[in-house]
Amino acid sequence: KKINELIDKIAKVREDRKLGSDEDEWVEELVSLVDEAESLGSIDAVAIRGELHLLGEGLPQNLTLAFQYLKKAADKGNPHAQMNLGFMYGKGFHKNGLSDRDDAQSLLNYYFAALGGAEEAQMVLGYRHLYGYGVPKSCNAAIKFYSSVAQKVVAYHSEKAISKPVELVRLSDE
Repeated sequence: KKINELIDKIAKVREDRKLGSDEDEWVEELVSLVDEAESLGSIDAVAIRGELHLLGEGLPQNLTLAFQYLKKAADKGNPHAQMNLGFMYGKGFHKNGLSDRDDAQSLLNYYFAALGGAEEAQMVLGYRHLYGYGVPKSCNAAIKFYSSVAQKVVAYHSEKAISKPVELVRLSDE
């Protein structure tokens, strides 16, 4: 329970950062929360630390450390770490910085991430299947991945009561 609270706080700090809070303040709080969650054994915190190193968000960008943290979390089944590893393999960021792309490992990680519910991976695979990029071109497969994300968006908006659709009504010309 404590770990889940910390992960929720980390998400809030990262969201607040996007809204323009003070740089030094959020970095210190973010790193402190990640350290605490990681010390309690949170694989999610390991994945977040890897993502922070990958993006250079709050921590110095370090692709080697990013890969190590993400690999550790992905091996434990964290879908967001698997999604980020898919990106790293696909761009060639997986061996001490830049190296050759590994599309097979990239796809494998994207598929595991998608099965684990990572929306980003589902979007990537929907796109790849739609256009046949490294996978067989298949509208049915693309629809499967895109539909999964769309259902989550609809559920989120329904739950939060965010901007209900407005039915357009044509007014009489009279």
